[in-house]
Amino acid sequence: MIEYYIKEQEFKQFGENENKKRYFARIDEKTMLDTDELCQRVADCSTLAKPEMRLAIDMACDMIYEALKGGRSVRLGDLGVLHPTIKSKICERKEDVTIDTITDITCSIRLSEKLKKALRNEHVRKITLPNS
Repeated sequence: MIEYYIKEQEFKQFGENENKKRYFARIDEKTMLDTDELCQRVADCSTLAKPEMRLAIDMACDMIYEALKGGRSVRLGDLGVLHPTIKSKICERKEDVTIDTITDITCSIRLSEKLKKALRNEHVRKITLPNS
């Protein structure tokens, strides 16, 4: 179940002097599924012990890290594809684009169609946060 809450934020419109309140939906981010819990869950469903599962996940993470550092994309089964991305300044001339115009290097995920469909079909419920 995906739960969302309503977030309020003030925005200043171009050319206007005052901020206006706007509202939008935000996913309530539950406790993260951390590596220890993931290892335990997979170990509980397999013949591997938790330490073996932890080693396998750590090794997979190292290999994914190295692939991304090398500019390679990584397909993660039915989750999707991790791929390195760069952002750069826009230049008027081709020869002006250099390593110095790169402003950020990050990693993105292209979700698989199977995961997109699963998320679209997930039930969504509105909640009220305790502080609101």
